[in-house]
Amino acid sequence: MKKKSPTIHPPMFNSDHSILSSFSFSFQNVHKNRKYTHALLESASSSCDVLFIQEAHFGFIRNTVSAISESGDPIFGPVHHASWECLHKQAIYENSLMCVYINKRIFHNFTLHTDPHMIPHENILTFTLTRIIDNSSALLVCVYNRPSSNNSAIHCLISVVDGSAQSQK
Repeated sequence: MKKKSPTIHPPMFNSDHSILSSFSFSFQNVHKNRKYTHALLESASSSCDVLFIQEAHFGFIRNTVSAISESGDPIFGPVHHASWECLHKQAIYENSLMCVYINKRIFHNFTLHTDPHMIPHENILTFTLTRIIDNSSALLVCVYNRPSSNNSAIHCLISVVDGSAQSQK
């Protein structure tokens, strides 16, 4: 019996297209709701490649073995789903309220690189997706501008962009 080849989305291999045309994006504020986030991940797993989440839920996952506590040490994190890879800054910035879910199906054709220190702000996350076949890449930025922050995320992003523009001169 002949093995069936996987179906590939055509722009992923067409170098005439922008790398961003290879993806479907979605942007959602989930209001820190774990159940809503899981339902969104489940429903978007067949139709979305990159999901930008604002007001993400970061909560208790489980206790892990501990040398200090009989009940274990608590582990906290974002909602997990088998179809998605989650990027976030919660380990560095406790008050971070955003994350990005990357659909794992794209990793057959793309690589992911993230640097949580590229822009030092709790609610700005950058990552790069690179197409394996031709090494073309795109830098994407997730920004959550918390309403009570006096636009701190936007001001930080502008200062980083202005600084980069100044160093280019």
